[in-house]
Amino acid sequence: MEREAVDMFREMILAGFTMDQFTLGSVLTACGSLLALGEGKQIHAYVIRTDHKDNVFVGSALVDMYSKCKSIKSAEIVFERMTQKNVVSWTAMLVGYGQNGFSEEAR
Repeated sequence: MEREAVDMFREMILAGFTMDQFTLGSVLTACGSLLALGEGKQIHAYVIRTDHKDNVFVGSALVDMYSKCKSIKSAEIVFERMTQKNVVSWTAMLVGYGQNGFSEEAR
């Protein structure tokens, strides 16, 4: 299912659809589940180009995706640059630390 979500996202881009926070959050979750770091980075670039980078929902999904893909430094960078944080973004960062063996940082 996750692969289909990423493929459908590509088809939507090619068809000229405008993505919203829900579409981006869903496809980033799929990338994290697939450990598809390269595709996740491409979507991150799309997020920046389309000015979704300040959306807390998208930012939290990026933190989660990078954490699941074992790129905790990238997750930290996204987290630190988020202009708004909520309980979901904080939890994503905490879980990311735990999943990647950095339990001390989660304190």
